Amino acid sequence: MRMSQALWMRLRDVAWSDYETSSGTGERLPRLLQDISSRKIPRAIKASHMVWKLICSGGIRPAAEPTIPFLIELSQLVTAEVKLEIIDILKSCTISLLETENQSPWQKHTWISLVKSLPLFRKMRTGGSEEIKISAESLIELLQKNSNDQ
Repeated sequence: MRMSQALWMRLRDVAWSDYETSSGTGERLPRLLQDISSRKIPRAIKASHMVWKLICSGGIRPAAEPTIPFLIELSQLVTAEVKLEIIDILKSCTISLLETENQSPWQKHTWISLVKSLPLFRKMRTGGSEEIKISAESLIELLQKNSNDQ
């Protein structure tokens, strides 16, 4: 499960230092996203936890805007264990967005990225582990139930 060269090049095009995380700027995110695609499951899970801490811990952070599309793409390239971690990150970010009144432009863009990926999340319900199906379903419910309110 290796990150494609094109995906890696797109990661390099983002000005990560311009995005706030829970502990500073997003400069660590490209490496962590690369680690999520690692064949070494413990490394990938550890990286996914760090991504969650940086973009969702204590409320969603601006670095989520460029990170979430990469997570969505990576969810199609990783093992079931790591996919479940990614879905959990996306759910956490979704809940945080839903709890935010008067969303800023970056939050609205992040929401749009999530809603546009509903077909992909629906596809996750049809195959794979029961855990992934349940987790994807709860993400879909959050996005569908509230997509008209955003």
